[in-house]
Amino acid sequence: MVNFTLKQLTYFSAVAEHGGIAQAARALNISEPAIASAVDKLEQMLGFTLLVRRHARGTELTSVGREAVLIVRQLLARADEADRRMRELGADLEGELRLGCYETLAPFYLPGLLRLMRRQHPNIDCVVSEGRGDELTKALSGDAIDLALCYDMNLDRRGLVLERVASLEPYVLLSGDHTLANEGGISLRALADESYVPLDWPATRDLFAAILDRGGLAPAIALRSQSFELVRSAVANGLGFSLLYARPASDIAYDGKPIACLPIKEPMPPLDIVLARPSRSRSADVLAAFTATARAYFSGL
Repeated sequence: MVNFTLKQLTYFSAVAEHGGIAQAARALNISEPAIASAVDKLEQMLGFTLLVRRHARGTELTSVGREAVLIVRQLLARADEADRRMRELGADLEGELRLGCYETLAPFYLPGLLRLMRRQHPNIDCVVSEGRGDELTKALSGDAIDLALCYDMNLDRRGLVLERVASLEPYVLLSGDHTLANEGGISLRALADESYVPLDWPATRDLFAAILDRGGLAPAIALRSQSFELVRSAVANGLGFSLLYARPASDIAYDGKPIACLPIKEPMPPLDIVLARPSRSRSADVLAAFTATARAYFSGL
């Protein structure tokens, strides 16, 4: 069984080509930790060292790394060719897909996913609607939409088929000038004296309450809001901490103040992102095409 991913191979090839992790990160517009982690995992799976890291002098391929990069580049070229041919096959598909999306997921993932879908299947028209979990499941059961991208959270699963496409870990949100803002991670116990700014949606209320219970916290509430951005801005202004799953690319609030996003040291259950569809679906080819595109999109994040 193949355990490595195309993303790991792509990052390794880029490091070899550009002579260092920092240089590859700039070329790919990817963070240095993401590239370093991918190469580390690739080396662990292969059982040998591909690159020698030299402080302030980039990286150097080992002898086996020089042979491996030739093989990797051949594999990537074949993958590109397979991708091109698969897109040509899918370009002939036509139809309409009525897609529902959980409204807080939409700005993070929907534009990029639709862009890839348009590229791979230009003749499939995606008609999008947004809503919360209960609204999306009702729309699925009432045949108002064909497919929903949503959190696996408080869903009425009756008559639905779910496929996980991603998982998110919860994190702590602090103001950028908080004394703990520069920590690599945070224990929930360190927040015992802090006020809390919850994202106060019915679906997330119990989820975040369970995380607080795991940390033995019962914080005072500084502000409740159903606005993701208001929560971020309130935290950035020092009103308290918050707990979130989805993370924007920029750690800056709407008013320009910095925010710190810290992983939680205690083990926490992830929150899955799923594609949900009725067990009896119409437009099977169109649904299959979108599902395959979604798998490819999320695997590349």
